[in-house]
Amino acid sequence: MSLCGVAMAQRSNKQQVAKLNEAYQFLRDYYIDELPMESMIEEAIRATLGQLDPHSIYLTAEDTERIQRGLRGEEEAAPAIADAKVIDGVAYIRVSRFTKPIASEVYSIYRSLGETRGLIIDLRDNSGGYLTAGLDLTSLFLAKNDVMAITEYHNREVAHRVRRGGVLPEVPLVVVINEKTASASEMFAGAMQDHDRALIIGRTSFGKGLIQKQKRFHDGSTIFLTTARYRTPSGRIIQRPYTMGHRDSYYADSARYATPDSLTYEGRPRYKTLKLGRDVYGGGGITPDIYIHRCEAEDEEIISEALRYISSVE
Repeated sequence: MSLCGVAMAQRSNKQQVAKLNEAYQFLRDYYIDELPMESMIEEAIRATLGQLDPHSIYLTAEDTERIQRGLRGEEEAAPAIADAKVIDGVAYIRVSRFTKPIASEVYSIYRSLGETRGLIIDLRDNSGGYLTAGLDLTSLFLAKNDVMAITEYHNREVAHRVRRGGVLPEVPLVVVINEKTASASEMFAGAMQDHDRALIIGRTSFGKGLIQKQKRFHDGSTIFLTTARYRTPSGRIIQRPYTMGHRDSYYADSARYATPDSLTYEGRPRYKTLKLGRDVYGGGGITPDIYIHRCEAEDEEIISEALRYISSVE
């Protein structure tokens, strides 16, 4: 957009904000009864955010406090490392969420498991966490200057690169995902897939590639506003498609995870992995290299495929 176009857009935005203020002032000055301004403003903010993407939301003070209590409870009840063991000479670490020290925790636990011939990182049901934690974990397995992710803002892009060479660049690696793997955990899995650094096993991930910024108000209410999206090193957009203002249908779309037959690539942008040039697809989460049905024997199938892969690359 030209400078003239930008100026015109800014002028139009200011005019619309001024119109809104004038409308509220008119109501306050002339409406026959007393106005419930607090509830009106709350509903106006909620309705505005409801017209945006599914992850931009408004929370009342009560909702904000309830969610914060829930998050604090989860952090106290469940460790970030849910399980760690050795299976047939291969280290297995299940990561439940991305806390800030997750990279050092994974590395320390991996070393504590002794001599192993590979590593399985299980990210099933991991809904994400701190983006920086995801980048820290990613950097363990890549080389210096490798791109880990690309953050796209409305007026610029930032490529996140490995500052120092990873400490586990050669360890045979398998990453396990499912339909509840989201956000920072998808970023990690996508980077490993794009760099041909790991085999991805499981089911298509959730598809959340949007980043929110919080605005806390004096009354305790909060806006979570989407301010950026991230892409994998090959340029793939992780975020699955949505229609502005249709949050309910977005979260109700579960059929796409049910079977590999639903993993259609028609109309999805195709990319190439950075080392081997394999086809990978954007616009809908991370599609695994090996699909595992949801079933009673799911864990056994995952471990079997992981061990087979690690044996092939030792």
